[in-house]
Order: sequence, then structure tokens, then C-alpha cells
Amino acid sequence: SRHRGRGRVAGVFGTTRRVYRFDGNLYPVEEQAGLSLATAGLIPYNAYSVELVFEFTEINGAWRRIIDVNNRTSDNGFYVEPGDRLQIWENGGLSTGTAVFTTNQFHHVVLTNDSAGIVKAYLDGVLEFTTPSTTVMNINNPDAAMNFFLDNFEGGGQGEFADGRVALVRVYDAILSDGDVA
Repeated sequence: SRHRGRGRVAGVFGTTRRVYRFDGNLYPVEEQAGLSLATAGLIPYNAYSVELVFEFTEINGAWRRIIDVNNRTSDNGFYVEPGDRLQIWENGGLSTGTAVFTTNQFHHVVLTNDSAGIVKAYLDGVLEFTTPSTTVMNINNPDAAMNFFLDNFEGGGQGEFADGRVALVRVYDAILSDGDVA
């Protein structure tokens, strides 16, 4: 994908920080902007945590992709859904949070995926949901790529990209506890 973001300074939780701006185009999908991380050898494919501080700067009330683990070939993944809540999508809404994810505001978002298939999502330190056992967030692609903010270019549900800014990306080879996140 094309990464046209540039370092910028922004107020993040009361502190001035350098941020990465991802600014792309919805179509063609090759012009979306975000981040890709090759995770092979870094984390287990089915037991990891991801911590993000980011904001979407456009598109209220629409699907916006946060994390994809299928190398952009599936609609399944971690989103902000049209009701502006965190959601895991697996051929339908598997689990949806209750707190509103506001546009143009930085949020602290954490996703954990344990080897038993339990996925948890946190928004600003608060547990939003725990899924039933699933493999939807297992890293399932030959390159072990984890994509942030990039939508799929194959399969259904295309067009779920939004511009934004990210201040922090941390990937852990362990499962963060509720206390760690808080």
C-alpha cells in the first residue's frame, strides 16, 4: 500500500507528541494509507496483544478498519463499526463494544488474542468486549502481515478506509491483562 503520512506534532492526552498521519484515498485501494508489520518471528500467530493510540479524522457512522490479519484478503477483522463502537467482524458482528469511538479524538485501543481464541478489546482503558472462542484474529497469511488502518482489497465489504493519525503502536508477544491495560 501507499504510505503518504508524514510526521506531525499533535496534542495527545495533554502531551505534545510526534504522530504519523495516514492520508490516502478510499479508491483505488492501492492508494489507501496505513501501516504494515511483518510479524513472523516476532509474535505467535494466535497469542499476542496490540496497543494503539490513534484517531480517525473523517467518516462518522461508517465502517473503519483498525487491524487486519489476513493480508487484506478478507473482510474479517477489528473495526470501528457504523455505530462508532469497536467491533470484531467475522462474517457478521461477533462482538461489539458499548462506548462511542469519537472521530477527531485520540483514543487508547488495545486488542488481545489468546491461544484459546478469546479476543478482548479495550477503549481508553475499559474492557469493551470479550468474544466467544474464535480464530478470526489469528494471523492468517503467508507473510504473517498485520495491517493497521488498511481495508481489504478482496472479498466483501470493501471501502472501509478512513484517514487518521497514530501516536503509538505496540505489539506484544504476550496477553495483556485487564490491569495491564487499565
